[in-house]
Amino acid sequence: MSAGDKTDPAAMTRGVQVAGRAFSSLLRVANAAGLPRDVAIQCASRGAAAITGVDLLAVLGIAETRPAGLGLGSDLDTTPRQPKTGGRISNAQSREYGIPAFVAAWKENRLPVPHTVCRTSELYRAYLLWCQGTDTDPISIRNFLRKIEQGDPEVSRASMKVDGRTARLLVPGGYRRKIPMDMWTAHAAVEATRFRTSLLTWESAD
Repeated sequence: MSAGDKTDPAAMTRGVQVAGRAFSSLLRVANAAGLPRDVAIQCASRGAAAITGVDLLAVLGIAETRPAGLGLGSDLDTTPRQPKTGGRISNAQSREYGIPAFVAAWKENRLPVPHTVCRTSELYRAYLLWCQGTDTDPISIRNFLRKIEQGDPEVSRASMKVDGRTARLLVPGGYRRKIPMDMWTAHAAVEATRFRTSLLTWESAD
C-alpha cells in the first residue's frame, strides 16, 4: 500500500482483505506441506506480505517469533555427522566424500534444514556449515551446484519471486510431481522461507 492509501480507511480495508485471501491460500499450502501450525502461520503471513505489501501480523499487533525447533522434531540430531575416516581427510578425499555425504544427510533429515525447495545460495551456506561440523574441505558454489545436479538428474533450478525479490531456487528431484501445478508457486515460496528460517537458526547456534 502506498503512503496515500494508509490515510484512506476504505483502501486500507481492501488491502487487508486482499492480504487475508493471500494468507488463507498460502496457509492451506503450508498445512498441506505438514508444517507445524505456528510455523505455517508465520510462513503464510510473510508470503502474503511479500505479495500484497500488507503485514497481517503487524496489523494485528502480533510480534512474530521464531518457534523453537521450527517443526524439525525434538528427537532430530541436528549435529552434522563426522565422516568415518578417522581425523581430517585430505583435500582430494574431502571433495570426493563431501557432496554425496552432504546430500545423503540432507535427504535423510539429518541436518537442521529441511529437504525441500530452497535458494541455491542458502543451500550452499548449509553445506558450508556442514563442512565446518565434519572438518571437510568445501568446494566453490559453482562446483557444488554442478555436483548436486550431476548426482540427481531430476534436480532442477527455478527462478521466481520470493519475499518480493527474484530468487534462484534449487528443486529436489521429483519434488514438482508432488505438488499440483496451480499450487506450485505458492508452495515453493513457503518452502523456501521455511528453509531460510531453519538455516538462520542453525547459523545462530553455530
